[in-house]
Amino acid sequence: MSEIKIYDPVNLELSIIEIDDRIPSFKIEIRIFLSELKGESRLIVTFWVSNESWDRFIEDPYEGLVDFDETIRLLLIQGEIGYYFFEVNTSFQTITKGIYSILRLTIKEEEKNVLLDKFKNITKWW
Repeated sequence: MSEIKIYDPVNLELSIIEIDDRIPSFKIEIRIFLSELKGESRLIVTFWVSNESWDRFIEDPYEGLVDFDETIRLLLIQGEIGYYFFEVNTSFQTITKGIYSILRLTIKEEEKNVLLDKFKNITKWW
C-alpha cells in the first residue's frame, strides 16, 4: 500500500492499510516517533477517510483532513512569516472516555513544501 515517510523535523509515517471500494474510502495509520533526552514517545493512530475527503485535503490542506467521525486529523496552519504548524490529531474515544491528543509541529516553508509534495504524490486508485 501507499506510504509517506518523513524523518525531519519529526519521524512520521503515514500508511494506507485498507481500502473499501463499496464506500470509496481507505484506512490510514499514522505513526509518530519522538525522541528526547528524557526518553521516547510513540503515537499510533488509525482512522477511515473518504476518497473525497483526501482529495479536498490535497486541494487545500488548510481545511484539514476529516475522518468519518468528522474529526480533523491532519491540518496545516499558517504561522509567523516563513513558519507553519502541521497538526496531527491522535484523539480517540473509548466506551467510557475520550482521549484527546494533538501533536503540533512547527515547520519551515521548505519543510511544508516537501510534506505537501509527499501527500500529493501518494498513489491514487480512484
